[in-house]
Amino acid sequence: MDRVATNVRGLDDLIEGGFPKRSAIALIGPEGSGKSLLSQEIVWNFLEQGYSAIYYAVDQSADEVRDEMLHYGWDLGKHEKNVRMVDVTEEMAPNIEGVRWSKDEDMMKFTAETYSLAKVLKEGQEYYTKFLRGKEVVVVFDSLSPFFLVTPADKIFHFIQVMRLIMKVANGIGIGILHEGLHDQKIESTFRFVADGIIELKRSERGHSIRIAKMQRTNYYKASCAVDVTDTGINIYKA
Repeated sequence: MDRVATNVRGLDDLIEGGFPKRSAIALIGPEGSGKSLLSQEIVWNFLEQGYSAIYYAVDQSADEVRDEMLHYGWDLGKHEKNVRMVDVTEEMAPNIEGVRWSKDEDMMKFTAETYSLAKVLKEGQEYYTKFLRGKEVVVVFDSLSPFFLVTPADKIFHFIQVMRLIMKVANGIGIGILHEGLHDQKIESTFRFVADGIIELKRSERGHSIRIAKMQRTNYYKASCAVDVTDTGINIYKA
């Protein structure tokens, strides 16, 4: 089994040495549980191993993501030629001129066009074909929740299936973040069903925890593990 090490301290021990290549991984958890930080550390470690990256910054701006990563010592400037940061609200939103903000139909149309899964696939395909063909790539959606909130479940299913196919063809890894508690059960169940791997993150008064809920082609560790967030990233400890 071909795998790529995440090099997140303690994570690879839970999944037989790393993510299976050509897979789509879901990070699911409530706000503040560490999903974005985990995805950022994985992206950095993949870049250090020679991967290219496309990072769709949705919940934060691309500049905010860069600054957050720099706080942990992950300077994307080092890999500037190999990383594409997509500021979704800035790059994919339609022209706001002429939008009648007092009209519900205008606001709904604007939101739907900004968070369009079809538009994301088109942009990603064009960039990959032009710059990344033949290279190993990791693609991150941080997060998919705004897209899923304005997209029917059947289109979400097709989107994830297409992403899985793209990752297999591109010999890459896809990582999608979903905020727990924002979506109806059908949406989350669809996401869980289609994803090759599921990592659940939690936050409570006792601290952060992580659990591998699914990882295809892997004899993974099934118990919850403690998570410690340090100045240099994430540490994971088996129970």
